Amino acid sequence: MKPESSEFWSQDTEGLILLNPKLDRAIEEGVCKELEGYVRENHIYLMTSGSTETKKSRFKVIELAKDSILLSAREVNSHIASDSSDKWLLSLPTYHIGGLSILARCYLSRANYFQSAEKWDPRDFADQVESQKITLCSLVPTQLFDLVDAKIEAPDSLRAVFLGGGRASDSVRERAVALNWPILETYGMTEMGSQVATAPILQAGSFSQGLAVLPHIDLKFSKDRKIVLRSKSLMSRIFQIDLGSDVRIEDYGKGTWYESEDRGFLTKDSHLKVLGRDHRQVKVLGELVNLDQVESHFSSIVSTEKTAVLALDDERRGSILVLVTEVDLKKEDLLEKNNKLTGFQRLAGFLRLQALPRTALGKIKKAELEGIAKDQVDLIEFF
Repeated sequence: MKPESSEFWSQDTEGLILLNPKLDRAIEEGVCKELEGYVRENHIYLMTSGSTETKKSRFKVIELAKDSILLSAREVNSHIASDSSDKWLLSLPTYHIGGLSILARCYLSRANYFQSAEKWDPRDFADQVESQKITLCSLVPTQLFDLVDAKIEAPDSLRAVFLGGGRASDSVRERAVALNWPILETYGMTEMGSQVATAPILQAGSFSQGLAVLPHIDLKFSKDRKIVLRSKSLMSRIFQIDLGSDVRIEDYGKGTWYESEDRGFLTKDSHLKVLGRDHRQVKVLGELVNLDQVESHFSSIVSTEKTAVLALDDERRGSILVLVTEVDLKKEDLLEKNNKLTGFQRLAGFLRLQALPRTALGKIKKAELEGIAKDQVDLIEFF
């Protein structure tokens, strides 16, 4: 039984593992094998965008109860007053919480949904919204960039567009408002069953200064301002999988607090402002990338003591990854290694410097190096 059917949400079902169909077959089989014996009925298993293919093939899988996803879906529906008159466009994959949660919302509201084309094209997307009178959809910043870059005005039927997976640049936000896109910025994560905080529906298209924390979420902050959350929509378990090695399991029982990698604060009107990811994790094309793990991937051809992977701002992708090194490298060696990574984890190019800035103890000053890379962006050799 698949989550596209209402019976999936209304009846008891076997545990369901949802993986990217484009995942390497050996990896897919390996992950499923490692999860054998752990899969429970009425639970869904999603690989998060924080997973990465390194030398050890490490992956992070989240276990969510269907009830947790439905609780989140119910609160989101209430937040935007969604009912059976709505029409959703499913423009995000259902192996991702962004797409899967739309199916849950439609089950609860009895709203219809329509599948978008598999290959993203901004004009085709807008044409489908207009022709099918779509009222609701979800986008990531890259998709919004494409729409405003093509100067496409929002179809009149749209009343709200959730924007998640990162923050759009100021210029994209301004152009989206000018083109009448009714954007509702969101903050969410797989671990919490989807949305945590969302802009008020009355502010659609205005890019509010803060996000309303949804009623089912309890929220606090650690000493270093990391966002800490508690909810009945919280995941049940995390599986840290090293293929062919071991599986580490983290249990999250009722009432458990979960500390995220995001930092933020509450405004005077109790709205959430998200400051960004922990310093070595970034969003590329709406997907979370750990820079240290990308560095590790290239360690077989260049020592991590002589190189660093940095994220530079990019209006369309959110960030691009650049390898900076003080070693002479062959471009073909880098390309061969680069192509073994998932698309959003790949380097955009590399930069060769005489020496990397270091502390007295020899540690690379990555913040200073990022400034150097920005100043010498014209010298970056892009792939």
